Amino acid sequence: MAHTQPGEDRLATLDSLRNNRPRRYRSNADAEAVLQQRGLSAGVQRNLAQLPWDTVLDEPTLTQLLDAHLSDAGPTPRGWIVEALALAAYRAATDEPVVQVLLSDDAPRLSGICAEHALCWVHDGRHYKKLRRRVALHYEALRAFLQDYWAFSRELRAYQEAPTATERARLAARFDDLFATVTGYDALDDRIAKTRARRRSCCRYWRIQNSHCTTMRPSQAVAHVCAGVTSVLGRERRRVHERGMWG
Repeated sequence: MAHTQPGEDRLATLDSLRNNRPRRYRSNADAEAVLQQRGLSAGVQRNLAQLPWDTVLDEPTLTQLLDAHLSDAGPTPRGWIVEALALAAYRAATDEPVVQVLLSDDAPRLSGICAEHALCWVHDGRHYKKLRRRVALHYEALRAFLQDYWAFSRELRAYQEAPTATERARLAARFDDLFATVTGYDALDDRIAKTRARRRSCCRYWRIQNSHCTTMRPSQAVAHVCAGVTSVLGRERRRVHERGMWG
């Protein structure tokens, strides 16, 4: 399991996943795909082609190349380029563990780092705890929904211990039923809809057999990253499941 601190960016998160090894960079098709989504100017894209292709670069070398070929790029485009090349180098690495599935909360800086992103069920549950309940009906609606929510969470944990195709299909249908709930408490219904919209990432959670950072071979590595969390997650998870989150 890795921890990040509030305000950190994707590069800092990547440093945590790589145990703070010296940063490496690589211009390849993966980096190009990331940068295409950024809307770089035509001039910056042309100059970017001057960088060595599919070659691992250290930080001083990349800085020299950017100064030579992309000196006109502003700090924001340059930051995008550095980030994209760092992510590409990490994903293409063969000499260190590469996390394929990142299990975390929904902090924006944690998305797009690994091949798959699974949302942690406990982190999702914390959003429900933050709801402001003003009347007794709101308290009851939240209590009743979270009773079902954490019952479903226990079913997911049981599935992780003994997964079967039949149980997986049942859980998928159960997810759809649970998060189609309409309570009449607008803030709660909005929160339920947000979890439902993240169905794909939430469903990845129960496909992960070991939800902690591993030292497995690169193709199998899984990491649990907690944005801005300093406590031990295992202890927090036990506390949440034992006491619930609506008190």
